[in-house]
Amino acid sequence: MLLIDRVIERIDQGAIVAARLADAEIFSTSDGVHACTGVELLAQAAAAYFGLQAVDGADARPGMLVACREYHCAVSHFPAGGELLIRVQALSPMPDSDRAGLVRFSGEIHDSVSNEPLASGTLSVYL
Repeated sequence: MLLIDRVIERIDQGAIVAARLADAEIFSTSDGVHACTGVELLAQAAAAYFGLQAVDGADARPGMLVACREYHCAVSHFPAGGELLIRVQALSPMPDSDRAGLVRFSGEIHDSVSNEPLASGTLSVYL
């Protein structure tokens, strides 16, 4: 289940991606897309960052979302059909390619039109 559509920008130790919620039909309700879906959006944005690392020559390897340390929503639902910008940034260093380890990410979700902050959180990903 891929919810993000494209990488907008690579930033220092992170990435900004876009997600058009019309593609999130499985999560849609009459009120929009429930804001708890944002945890998955943040995790997919972190995965996009790992993919960018692999393009640069780092070993590609799967990651697993281990924990969502905190998640705060300013809304109960994201607007259906709207586009969101998701920004994630690594808070801890990436493990060496021959070792496994946890990487902590902070992330924010914004409405792409108004740039209004909609949600934020901190994730731990095992590589």
